[in-house]
Amino acid sequence: MQLKPIDQQVVVVVGASSGIGRETALQFAKRKAKLVVAARSESGLQSLVEEIRQLGSEAIAVVADVTVFDQVKAIADRAVEAYGRLDTWVHTPATGVFANFGSPKDVRIGKTKLSSP
Repeated sequence: MQLKPIDQQVVVVVGASSGIGRETALQFAKRKAKLVVAARSESGLQSLVEEIRQLGSEAIAVVADVTVFDQVKAIADRAVEAYGRLDTWVHTPATGVFANFGSPKDVRIGKTKLSSP
């Protein structure tokens, strides 16, 4: 299979408002991909779209929660609606908790409960 050059691709980056996802989107933008960036943070996405446009690339933002299937589907639908296709999907949503072992005992991140003995 022959892949399209990045500057000819429509790329979706999910989890794009910060961290690895944001940097991934910026790297694709530097290579002139057309981007659909998605995350839960609307403000993070809007600043990212501005940064991408300053790099001379195209981008649209979709606010979505990856725990809701219809919202994930809406990301793909928006890519096809805006650009006529979707070539690459990069899925980077993540969160992290930094704490000493044994403290805190219970942490809830979204719908996930983490417990230590």
